[in-house]
Amino acid sequence: MLFQLFPTLIYKENLSISPINMNKIKFSPIGDFNYSTSDNILEQKYFSSLKKEIQRHVDIFTKDILEIENTLNFFITRSWVINIEKINNGGPFHSHSNSFFTGVFYINVDEEKDSFQIERSKSYQYLEYNYENINEWNQQLMTYYPKKNDLIIFDASLSHRVGHHLTSNLRTVVAFEIFAKGTFGSKGSLNSYNMGKLTL
Repeated sequence: MLFQLFPTLIYKENLSISPINMNKIKFSPIGDFNYSTSDNILEQKYFSSLKKEIQRHVDIFTKDILEIENTLNFFITRSWVINIEKINNGGPFHSHSNSFFTGVFYINVDEEKDSFQIERSKSYQYLEYNYENINEWNQQLMTYYPKKNDLIIFDASLSHRVGHHLTSNLRTVVAFEIFAKGTFGSKGSLNSYNMGKLTL
């Protein structure tokens, strides 16, 4: 018998969104990627409907699925657009500080070729061993091939990266970070390990 302890959740939905006019966005090249010069892109009027829809799914994820107490409201902080046209090996693995969750929305993507990857966090061990076969219990890397209008939300501490870009077809992604405001630690405030609350 097998059972999972503390599963890692990845929230995914495919959104029904009208085409977005990207002509007003200014970009700056960094390596093989082009980043929007604005890191609050979802605050722009032409992204208002997308921001509203993403926020609706943030609420579903935090309130309905994770059931985080209602003293906290989660909201989008930074957001930016990444354009990728050059064939490349993808970006480096990274995580996001100063946020609880992070997410991506795929505006343009070469389905079945463009990928998104998350690697398993692993504490140090003296000896490494290999596996005869990779399965859901031992896999160290998850590769996902998104579809156009896919939305993905996950814990900001997860190490992830933009996967290989194998064609010169345009890949456009909106990336964003999620923080919370309200009262933290409202339950168990009389316990010796939690002497009070924090309101942000």
